[in-house]
Amino acid sequence: MTARDLAEQFIAAYNRPGSDVYALFSPAVDWIERPGGRRGGWPALEAALQAVRDEMTDLHLDVRSITAGGDDAVIECGWSAVRRADGVRITADVLWVLSFRDGLIVKEHDYAIFH
Repeated sequence: MTARDLAEQFIAAYNRPGSDVYALFSPAVDWIERPGGRRGGWPALEAALQAVRDEMTDLHLDVRSITAGGDDAVIECGWSAVRRADGVRITADVLWVLSFRDGLIVKEHDYAIFH
């Protein structure tokens, strides 16, 4: 699979209710979230992914562009979700910078601007 194929697989998994997105990451993933400042390896990323799914529903990536080459892809998208506590829809513009090895995500650096 190409980096573009793997990026599209990530998008499809992320958008699917009850997402199996966790299986797409390498145990050795390098994760950074900006501007939030969270970072770390698999345990930190898994906790963040679980927290957003616990606090939000209807997570969705609206892809604007995918640029891919070699083992890397950049996804430009609108991100949205509904906060479970009050039903408010949260939106952001996000760039996901991904690197792949052996079909798994080994780097996820995401840059978000929340509205």
